[in-house]
Amino acid sequence: MSQAEQDRLDGWKAIADHLGKNVSTVIRWEKRGMPVHRVPNSKSGTVFGFRNELDAWLKSTDPDAAVSSAAQPLEPT
Repeated sequence: MSQAEQDRLDGWKAIADHLGKNVSTVIRWEKRGMPVHRVPNSKSGTVFGFRNELDAWLKSTDPDAAVSSAAQPLEPT
C-alpha cells in the first residue's frame, strides 16, 4: 500500500473518526471549506479526504467559530 493510500480516509465515518468528531459535524464542516473530495461518477455521493489536508485545514481555521460566537450572550455596553 502506497503512502497516499494510507493517508486517504474513505467515507464520512473515517473522516469523522480521524478528527474525533461525529459524522454530522464533519458534513457541516464541508460547507465551511473542509477539504473533502467526491468520487467522480458516484451515484451515492462517496467522499474521501487526506489526513494531511484535513489536519492542515483544522489547524488553520476554527470551523465552529460562527456557531460558538452566535451562542455567546452579548456583553452590555
